[in-house]
Amino acid sequence: MRKKFFLSILICAGIGFAATPLSFEIIGTLPHNPQSFTQGLIIVGEHIYKSTGSVGRGSKLIQIDKNTGKELRFVRVPEIFGEGIAFDGSMIWQLSWQEQRAFVFTVPALERIAEFSYEGEGWGLTFIPQRQIFAMTNGSSQVIFRDRNFTQTHVITATKDGIAIDKLNELEYFNGRIWANRWYSDTIFAIHPESGVIDKFIDLTQLRNLENPSIRDGNVLNGIAVIDEETLLISGKRWRNFYIIRVKSTH
Repeated sequence: MRKKFFLSILICAGIGFAATPLSFEIIGTLPHNPQSFTQGLIIVGEHIYKSTGSVGRGSKLIQIDKNTGKELRFVRVPEIFGEGIAFDGSMIWQLSWQEQRAFVFTVPALERIAEFSYEGEGWGLTFIPQRQIFAMTNGSSQVIFRDRNFTQTHVITATKDGIAIDKLNELEYFNGRIWANRWYSDTIFAIHPESGVIDKFIDLTQLRNLENPSIRDGNVLNGIAVIDEETLLISGKRWRNFYIIRVKSTH
């Protein structure tokens, strides 16, 4: 009886656990193409890679100089509305929004070499090296895990203070957590990859206000890329700048 009572306390405490807000400082900026409807963002070596979405004009996968923000090369992906991207240690994977197709590109040449299919929509994508697995979002509160054949292995639900958080979008794996943009939100959320519990978050309203106080036309915060264990590159849809931020505490 005592064991059951103790277990109940632990369960209740977990449900009521409050996520921790983290502070940050802006330590630099880089120019960003304001024509880019940013969907996915990663850093590989000396380059930033960005996926864009577009209706009618075709989407792109763009290579950018990490030090200057200058666009160096791009490949058009006309048959899809491009979404999240991830680097698996050797190749870049790009999702499509509604076409249910994922493309694989070489680095740094951006040559398309493979294609995989999946069910449902594709929004955000990241790769967890320690587990050799992809984490993906579809606009709901779910985080869907896929192996290197892009076969679904399992699903978790992202919750904050016991409430499911939907509209999860672009993803990045950072310091043991899956960090997620949320569509039309100025906050990025840290999701525990096993439990789905959001235990940390960063309010980035300051960045969006520097760009445009209005989020009309979808010009929202979107794009998280890891620079190092303390520093992130942040962007948004049609923003004028990338922002380099130092997260004050991630533990």
